[in-house]
Amino acid sequence: MLNFANWHPLIRILIGIVALALAVAGLREFPELTKLASGQQETASKEAEPELTDVRIVTETEEGKPVKGASVRFSYRGSPTERITTDDGYVQIKIPSTEDVEITLSKEGYETRKHIINLKNDPGENRTFLLKRKQIKSNSSS
Repeated sequence: MLNFANWHPLIRILIGIVALALAVAGLREFPELTKLASGQQETASKEAEPELTDVRIVTETEEGKPVKGASVRFSYRGSPTERITTDDGYVQIKIPSTEDVEITLSKEGYETRKHIINLKNDPGENRTFLLKRKQIKSNSSS
């Protein structure tokens, strides 16, 4: 292999200029390389952070009365988030709009209900869900 230090100085300068021109052209063509070269690393999640959707849930009985104190569990990317309904049967949360969200509604004395909504396809703001009272099983002995 040839020793670069022994090359004619003019050839070394020309190779240096060509290498510098290629580097500058590459950094202009690929701006993300410029950020990496200058130490400005940005994560992809910050650049493509999804828009949040305000999800509002109203829980009612079959008679249309609000269900106070019902647990509403929102399951989407990551850990589930739980909220408790207000006196009006209302709860709200902000969720990334590209997510499928599983909603689990529960309250003692009522049947547990599960619903899946896709916030990208169904971005509606208010959603009303009915909770049915559990049927009391009677132990009739003959």
